[in-house]
Amino acid sequence: MSAQPVGPDQRATTQDTRDAGVLQAPRTSDTETATVTAYLYDRTATRAAGPLDERLARCRAFAEARGWLVAGAWVDRGDDALTVDHRPAWDALVAAMRQDAAARVVCLVEEWDRIARPWSASASLRNRVRRAGGVTCTTRGECDQDERRGRLTVPPWLETPAPHSV
Repeated sequence: MSAQPVGPDQRATTQDTRDAGVLQAPRTSDTETATVTAYLYDRTATRAAGPLDERLARCRAFAEARGWLVAGAWVDRGDDALTVDHRPAWDALVAAMRQDAAARVVCLVEEWDRIARPWSASASLRNRVRRAGGVTCTTRGECDQDERRGRLTVPPWLETPAPHSV
C-alpha cells in the first residue's frame, strides 16, 4: 500500500494565500502571522473509489472555504485501513506535518471514525499528530486540541466564523 499523498500537491503560493484570505493565527509580532496548512486523511478497506473521493472532496472544500493551504491527501487502503499498528499513510502524514514550516498544521478528516472506530485507537493516532505539532479536526468543526479535559476543544487560532454550507 502506498503512503504517498493522493493527487497533486495543492499548496498555494505566497501570493495566492494572500488573495485567498487565509485564516491568520494570533500575531506573534506586528509583522508576523501564520497560516493554517491542512493535511487531509482518510482510510478505506474497499476498492470503491466513489465514497472515498467524495469524503476527500468535502475535506478539501472545508479547508479551502477557510482559506487553508491544502498540503495533500493521505489514504490508508485495504488491510492498512483496518489496523492501528500499521498505517503507512498516517505515518507519512505525521512525518510531513513534522517537517512543515507552517506554524499551524491540521490533520483534517470528515469524521472521527475516519481515523479509527474505537475511540482509544483514534486517540492514540491523534496523539501522534499532536506530538508532531498539529491538531486533528473534522469537517464538523470539532478539534482535539486538549483531550485532558475530557472534551473536544477548538484552538483559538481556528475560532473564526465559517460558512455553514460545506
